[in-house]
Amino acid sequence: MKNLKLIRADLPNRPLVQYGSYALKALNDNKDPGIDLLVREAVQNSADAALKNSGTVSIDFDYREFDTLKLRGILDDEALDRLKYLNHGGSKGISLEIRDTGTRGLGGYSSLSKVPTDEDGNPYEENFGNFIKLTQCIGQAQNQVGAGGSFGVGKTVFYRVSMAPVMFYSRFKEDNGTYRERLIFCFFEDQTEKYRKYSLLKNPTGFAWWGEKQVGNDETPPCEDETKIQGILKKIGIEPFLKKETGTSVFMPMLRKAQLPTAPQGENGDIATDPYWLPYSNSSKIEELIKRHSDYTKIALERWYAPRIDNPGYAKGAKLQVRVNGRKVTHSLPLFKAIKNLYNLAENPDDKENPLFGKAKLLEFPINSTFADNDRSPGRLAVIRLPKYDLTGEDGTEPSANIQLENHVADSKLTTHKPIIGLVRKPGMIVSYEREGPYVSGIPEDNDHFLVGVFVLRGDARLESKFNPIGDGEFNLEEHVRRNEPPAHNKWEEEEKIKETGFQPTFFNALKRGIRENIRRELYNETEVTNAESNVSALASKIAKMILPSGFGTVQGKKRSGTRTSDPSKLKRDTILIRTGEPTFLSGNRLKIGFNINTGESNAPIGAKRNFKLNIYASNENSGISHEKWEKELEGGADFPFEFAQIGVAKSTGEKGKSAALGHNIIGTGKQIKKTLEVILSMYEVTFITEKRKEELEGEIEIKVRDNGFLPLLKITEV
Repeated sequence: MKNLKLIRADLPNRPLVQYGSYALKALNDNKDPGIDLLVREAVQNSADAALKNSGTVSIDFDYREFDTLKLRGILDDEALDRLKYLNHGGSKGISLEIRDTGTRGLGGYSSLSKVPTDEDGNPYEENFGNFIKLTQCIGQAQNQVGAGGSFGVGKTVFYRVSMAPVMFYSRFKEDNGTYRERLIFCFFEDQTEKYRKYSLLKNPTGFAWWGEKQVGNDETPPCEDETKIQGILKKIGIEPFLKKETGTSVFMPMLRKAQLPTAPQGENGDIATDPYWLPYSNSSKIEELIKRHSDYTKIALERWYAPRIDNPGYAKGAKLQVRVNGRKVTHSLPLFKAIKNLYNLAENPDDKENPLFGKAKLLEFPINSTFADNDRSPGRLAVIRLPKYDLTGEDGTEPSANIQLENHVADSKLTTHKPIIGLVRKPGMIVSYEREGPYVSGIPEDNDHFLVGVFVLRGDARLESKFNPIGDGEFNLEEHVRRNEPPAHNKWEEEEKIKETGFQPTFFNALKRGIRENIRRELYNETEVTNAESNVSALASKIAKMILPSGFGTVQGKKRSGTRTSDPSKLKRDTILIRTGEPTFLSGNRLKIGFNINTGESNAPIGAKRNFKLNIYASNENSGISHEKWEKELEGGADFPFEFAQIGVAKSTGEKGKSAALGHNIIGTGKQIKKTLEVILSMYEVTFITEKRKEELEGEIEIKVRDNGFLPLLKITEV
């Protein structure tokens, strides 16, 4: 038999090298189970690689028992001995192959040393190709327009799930019409000393590859000898691609344990009941474990790709046909059927064959100062209030919508239902299900209904040039949102600094506000919304009492005359009022607070300027001490506990009720003048200068906290 041995290359320690420990931490903000992360990444990789004008991409997830002794003679013995040690002396486990066809395969250059370079010797990124991007460049940003990823760290999920080196085998067609194959094993791990006992590679960087031959000191191109590749595949039981097939097989020979979700502790210490697709079992039998993995993978595929899998209504790329251990994935759970139908309705509002036609609301709203064309809509929201029993199947035997979405409900006393809003852009993956926070705050919860919605981004909308991070040229909304997703691609809220001005567009804040306010207005009456806001405020207060000192984040309003009230419509003459929302706690000892300032009425002449000062005070009781008094009394002692870090003023409403979007966003210190409002930000004071005789301002302010032993108090006065 032909020699099947592959050559191992370990990435050496050198300046600016990336380490396995860092790469593995890139997705740490995502708390989803490993199978969910794997499904999100693997399906998106396949979808992005669809052949041009391809009608369908087929993806297979196959779990089976595998004996790693079959890798003897292919990988180095030292790594396989360590693998057996890490598997408690056993060589058998569960393997997973993810295989796609109807895709381009892993073409392009086989190694970085072959990529054309510029005059300084730097390789041209656009020439890397699929193979290098997937197997060589962890952290390499996605540059394909409309693609699912951006930060290039999602591929780390293969090594989180697999405790053995991962095989990438692919067949692709070159420009000259010939078909080629290549195969490589890759692995990386946390290389830090405290984990050395549990490491497979035992090298200083945590990266290694197994390929055909070593180039230079640290690069191993893939095996491209088709006879050798066929021998390797036959030995480990992987089917080769045949005839004119192109695609990629990712084979994980031994999965780590704990990739499935586990039931949490209930309020009384009891274990919540798992749904039927995740049967509670302590069995270590491989057959039982394979069934559990297979069943859960099918649910995870429905959960994250409901808009695209088995959906003839998806029209933004190739259709996806997915199988798990030979079973076709369809929309078996009622919630995900509803998600698919809502997506289709948002994309095609005139489809009378849609089961939700005439029942769901279709909402659109403008976002000002954002788009280059006249259409100011960021997308379309299809939303409906469904009786909870509509989401448990016709016979009522399916688990509740909460369990379908989150796998369990730890608190059996839960009676009200949070909203379910899915965010989707072109790739057709649900980026996130928003159930709490700024997208849905103030939306009522009730006992008998679920609010279910899908927001579909209008990705081809052209943005104003200020949003383009690389200068002039067309830049669309799809790219802006994609570039601002975090590495886990699980939310829309990051914002980039634009050019050298430090300006940050406020698109995401406006999107959140537009979604929640339109839902509240169109699907609920005023009483329901008022009660919901009261409940949110009460909950926020309860949380604050649990995790913060008494009075933290409270706000005082100061008036020149009249009485203070929380209802702006009942303000008396010359009253100044500030109201704030629930604080959001950020990294780096910062907090962010949304504010609403009502300047009250004035008899000043039209056009006369009014001057307001917003100051921050430090307090550990009910009164505050100013920065000036702090400095005077402490005479060079500890720094003042707080500092204004950033302010954004998004909206201004005048005395006649007309609203205008504002682009004020000041980071650090400085000032901006826009329309009739000037905003000046210093470390401890914000000045608002307005020409309006009565005005309501909405925005957010970010505060840097130096000492958690004191409470920030905000006070506003008219000068």
